[in-house]
Amino acid sequence: MRNKGVVRVSTRDLKRVDKLAHLSEFELISPANQGLVEAFLFVMGIDVDRVVHIQACNHRDLSNKTGIGYSFVGHERTDKLWLSRTQSTLEARIEAARDPDLQGDMIYMSTEGIPWNKFREMCDKAQGQEGTTKNVAPMEPVEDFAESLQMMKLLRDIQIEIRGGINTIEEDMLFV
Repeated sequence: MRNKGVVRVSTRDLKRVDKLAHLSEFELISPANQGLVEAFLFVMGIDVDRVVHIQACNHRDLSNKTGIGYSFVGHERTDKLWLSRTQSTLEARIEAARDPDLQGDMIYMSTEGIPWNKFREMCDKAQGQEGTTKNVAPMEPVEDFAESLQMMKLLRDIQIEIRGGINTIEEDMLFV
């Protein structure tokens, strides 16, 4: 079966939430605020009953802007409420099916046919909303790799200081 759905929520995304806007990026990753942050991660599609990792990395936030900072990364929710929302992914729907034959059919059907962006355009046209789908923007290359790497190392070190350590396999994006 495919990889299970993974959701990434950056601290910049969380700071757009009114109840979290007053917290700094470092306060958002602090264990002292874990319960508050997890409530919003749950709403944004992360299954907080499973492991949620914090990564210092170069990433794209929900407004499609790239930057270096912290992201919370976890498994996507598969409950009925989440699956009824348009933000749920195909991977989450496949995982939630629980029937191996149905999962196989869904995987087969999802790998045949037309590209996703073309499919979305056709759906929009059928619903009279032509031109509303935004295709995924290409990622720009990092201008200064050495500077970006230095910033990510600094953020990783701060994360270790705040949280008392990191999971080097899942949370250390630098591997150095």
